[in-house]
Amino acid sequence: ILGSPTAKFGNDISLANCPQYQPTLTAPCGPQPMLWSAVNGPSAPYANGDPYSTKCASSGCGSTNALYRTTGYDYAVDIDASDVNKPITIQAYDVGAYSRSIGNGSSGNDCNADSAPFNVSPYSSGGNFVSGFTANNCQTGDSGTQHNMDFQLYQNDGSDLSIDMSNTYPSCHQLWNTTALNVSATFKNKWVTVCTFTPTIPGIFPLKVRNSGFGTPSDSGDGTNAYALKITGGTLSHMYAINDMSIYTNAPGSTSTFYLAEIKPEHAGKKLQIDLYDPGDGNNSTTDYFLQVKAPAAGAPSAVPTGGTVIPAANVASICKYNSTPSATKGPAVPQTAALCRVKTKNANSGGGGIYNGNWLRIEVQIDPNYTCGSGLVPDCWWSIKYDFGASGFPTDRTTWSIRVVGDPVHLIK
Repeated sequence: ILGSPTAKFGNDISLANCPQYQPTLTAPCGPQPMLWSAVNGPSAPYANGDPYSTKCASSGCGSTNALYRTTGYDYAVDIDASDVNKPITIQAYDVGAYSRSIGNGSSGNDCNADSAPFNVSPYSSGGNFVSGFTANNCQTGDSGTQHNMDFQLYQNDGSDLSIDMSNTYPSCHQLWNTTALNVSATFKNKWVTVCTFTPTIPGIFPLKVRNSGFGTPSDSGDGTNAYALKITGGTLSHMYAINDMSIYTNAPGSTSTFYLAEIKPEHAGKKLQIDLYDPGDGNNSTTDYFLQVKAPAAGAPSAVPTGGTVIPAANVASICKYNSTPSATKGPAVPQTAALCRVKTKNANSGGGGIYNGNWLRIEVQIDPNYTCGSGLVPDCWWSIKYDFGASGFPTDRTTWSIRVVGDPVHLIK
């Protein structure tokens, strides 16, 4: 279970509560996790944060990306027993890739300095945008040419210990090609329905989101498409990423605090391995970027973590290690110890790229043999991430994560 203990994955913003559709950390719009689900176009540069959806390993497509896959990213629609035989609706927000504009007036721009929250630092000073703020920091921050977007739900295979994607749910498939998505009035800054289905059994119904490899329509897109997902109609069902978590964090001057994974007591004594690709991108930061891993309890289930244990901690985790030297390949050795399990991903005043630009970072945590978590009817075993971009930072941090427990016979963390 990656990224969310609730029925939503990503920010959930609206015109009424979120000025100019911007996520915020505070009410009435927030708290928001300050992240979007994301997928890059097949023609996007490999170094732009998506190692799996881009075909080219270098600019100009001089070489092929060996990690490229046409299967996209997977999510779980996890149906609680209380929601069986209820109509469940899957929705997606801002499905297409739409250019954003900034300006100091209120007409024709997505982001305006004279309209909250842009009348305060770090967005603007004296009614003018400060240097470094770009349209990529604005709302979902989509960039590049339009992608096809395909959503397919699969049948529940009857087991929470496996994910079977051989049996589609025929009435729950939606392919929006670039022609459809170019009608921005239908999709931009809006929730749209993927489908409504009525589950007859509880458990995981996998949802696949992909944007290439169809044959027809032909592949397209060279930038980032950021969006959000949610399910409605249930009470205790939830949605989360499986296998990989592909996200975009781009809110200026913020700390993005989000759920990482649910690690239960049966994982005591094992190692938690976190691999992430291309962290640390952003502009105009006069401070370093730091990413910190925290252990339970994180306040689940809620929109954002409200707690977290700093590690190392007795009976929780004994050591946290990482690779300070960026790795061109996934899964490098981790010779360095990370104090407080906190890793720097960008140096202050270092331009747009981070320390791990186009490379891999691995963080490895030794879980204590006496590890336990949660109490009561709903144990909180969620680990979380605190990603501090600094008060002056304009992050454009497109990252892809995977998490596994070494020695665990089950790949799906649940």
